[in-house]
Amino acid sequence: MANISGFVDRINLMENQMILEKLGIDYKFSSTQIDFSPDFSQEFIVWGKKFIDPKEVYEDLEDPSYGMENEVHCTVLYGIRETLPKLTQKIVSSTFLFVAKLGKVSIFETSDKYDVVKLDVISDSLRTLHYRLRKRVPNSNQYPEYRPHLTVGYVLKGEGQKYVGFTGFEGRRFLVKAIQFSSKNGKKYRLELRKK
Repeated sequence: MANISGFVDRINLMENQMILEKLGIDYKFSSTQIDFSPDFSQEFIVWGKKFIDPKEVYEDLEDPSYGMENEVHCTVLYGIRETLPKLTQKIVSSTFLFVAKLGKVSIFETSDKYDVVKLDVISDSLRTLHYRLRKRVPNSNQYPEYRPHLTVGYVLKGEGQKYVGFTGFEGRRFLVKAIQFSSKNGKKYRLELRKK
């Protein structure tokens, strides 16, 4: 039981760090992510607000980072300790452009307060990049498995299951040309992938 409790504590710690990041507060770690075009991001946000029943959205009056997602991205690696993307740049620039595709809706059930509704992102190249960064760049990542996704929103505990399996975006493909490095100092860097 102690192992499960410790795992949940680590997830809660990382969620708190991401909350600080969203609020624009100085935070502990840097991160890498794939950003999406403004057109797709807008489509995804509008769809999410129609897809999820507003009465089931989990919100916290003291923490505006919950609720519905309004910054569409897929995290590649969170918890990076470097402030400038020196090692990260070397790895990203040696990675060829790749295609990723969207999967079905699924959920994370790691909190006793809410479920996280998400859209799976499928790409062997993305997984490889994650594990290369994780192995070679100093980081504090403690998730045992990388599960790339786009967060749709947070819903009340127990309500997430009804959204699982939606296939409206399944199979949609996008070319990944760059990774964004969000520094713990608040600066953002676009890191280009290698062209074939």
